[in-house]
Amino acid sequence: MTFLFIHVPSGIAALATALLIAASRLLAGAHYVHDVAAGMAISVLCGVLFLFIL
Repeated sequence: MTFLFIHVPSGIAALATALLIAASRLLAGAHYVHDVAAGMAISVLCGVLFLFIL
C-alpha cells in the first residue's frame, strides 16, 4: 500500500503480484477465503500506518 503512494509503477506491480498470489492460494485450496481477506486487511492496515510513520 505504501509503495503505491511512493512510487506508483512499483506499487501497481506489487499490488498485482499480491492479488495473483492470493488468488493462487485460494484456487490451490491452501487457504480459506476469510484467511486471505484477513491477511489483506492486516497488510493494508500496516501499509497505511507505515505511510503515516514516514
